[in-house]
Amino acid sequence: MWKLYGLRGCPIAIRSSIGRMKQTIIDVEERVRIGRMRYLDWERVAGGSWTNILVPCLQKDASYEHEHEVRMVIWKSPWDFPFPSFVATPEEGCKAVEAHVRRRMPTGIPLPVDLDALLEEVVVGPAAEEWVADLVKDVMARFQVQKPVRRSELLGEPQP
Repeated sequence: MWKLYGLRGCPIAIRSSIGRMKQTIIDVEERVRIGRMRYLDWERVAGGSWTNILVPCLQKDASYEHEHEVRMVIWKSPWDFPFPSFVATPEEGCKAVEAHVRRRMPTGIPLPVDLDALLEEVVVGPAAEEWVADLVKDVMARFQVQKPVRRSELLGEPQP
């Protein structure tokens, strides 16, 4: 993953957990859903099974399975708009909803986050220069985050 996402030589990753994510959002007014991504082979599964409107937010192509991603999702209902009472086909209805959502819904919602509660550690890519780790430590100190920063051991000697 370091090669895939750290092409500029300064990759960092944060380590957290679902429990830490839940702890972080206790004082948030929004309804936040936390879920593990479901990785699908789109050629074999046509869209997966939708049990609710948030399912598409938690699905990704199987080629990303190595990420082991967890997402926090907030759904603010866009249904406070006059929706046409008649559409000729379900496809037209879906297109109308999608167009409205794209116009009215934010692509991200800022949430206050307690970084000390969220983070377990910060990991610097194995090929990053030493100044990257120093910079991360300086930024964390500036924001009073006291979590470990370590270099990935991926390029180190194998452990017996």
